[in-house]
Amino acid sequence: MSDIFGAYRKGFYSATIITLFPLLDHIARRFLKVTKLTKDVKQLCKFFESCGYGAENPEHLMYHTAMVHAMGKQREEFGRFSGWESLNHIKETHLGMVGPLLSSFVRFANHYYGYYKDESESTNQLNRHAILHGSISEFGSKKNAVKLMTFLFLLLELEPIFDVLLNEDNPKSRVVKNYHPSPFV
Repeated sequence: MSDIFGAYRKGFYSATIITLFPLLDHIARRFLKVTKLTKDVKQLCKFFESCGYGAENPEHLMYHTAMVHAMGKQREEFGRFSGWESLNHIKETHLGMVGPLLSSFVRFANHYYGYYKDESESTNQLNRHAILHGSISEFGSKKNAVKLMTFLFLLLELEPIFDVLLNEDNPKSRVVKNYHPSPFV
């Protein structure tokens, strides 16, 4: 970690970024309790996707967004809101303050670890695959280094949460798997 922060302080943003990605992968493997190098942050994304929270809807992990979404679906389906049972379901199963953190994780992890399509995309993006395989070279900005360090801190803050979510023996691990913003989703 001191090397990463030293590189950042000296303005070596590319070095900071390419050193952070393997560290993020290591932390993800520690959360998953595996040593296989094929497991990384993308595996954590797949966990959320299997629970219904992929790159297209991470905001549904947040209580308020889930409620607004349920109310909108009710209006769409019936022309009015009549879904108090939906709101009660959300109230009973919401993730509280952890929801926004998990939503941020899912959003940024899918972006940083998402499939890189081609070189015609923006060359100043932050994508692990594109950077580590040399597809883009203009990623070494202070802004990108700060984004990835912030993602590292988010991942570290979520360690106790992932410990619960990824532990099949813990009854609380079913909360995310059984949580749905509304019966209409």
